[in-house]
Amino acid sequence: MTAESIDPDDWDRTLALLDGPQLIVAGPGTGKTTFLARRAAAILESGVAPSRILVLTFSRRGASRLRDAITATAPTQISGLSVSTFHSFAYRLLEAHAPAALGWNTMPTLLTGPEHVSVVAGLLATENRADWPRQG
Repeated sequence: MTAESIDPDDWDRTLALLDGPQLIVAGPGTGKTTFLARRAAAILESGVAPSRILVLTFSRRGASRLRDAITATAPTQISGLSVSTFHSFAYRLLEAHAPAALGWNTMPTLLTGPEHVSVVAGLLATENRADWPRQG
């Protein structure tokens, strides 16, 4: 895999490369969402079925924006395209494969942010602070 810096004026050349994955690394406001939407649209235009495309991002808001951008960019109505967060995709993988691969009978419960705080606070409340290591 090679790394290169591309200017938005050169995107068409990069979007035309349809073999294999592309990893987009860039700072805020540099056009990642626009590039990914156009990349997905180019792949769809090449005849790849939407169900064979996976687009991952970090936040639910980002996934929603990305799905909207792809839908607006795509040449036709699409269904079956998977746009997800990394965490949601990982959980779906566990749902699909954990029972057979790991022998799980039930899936673990995912906690919300406030639930995390509550559980950790409850666990810490049972601890003796004198037993905690001192920070130097």
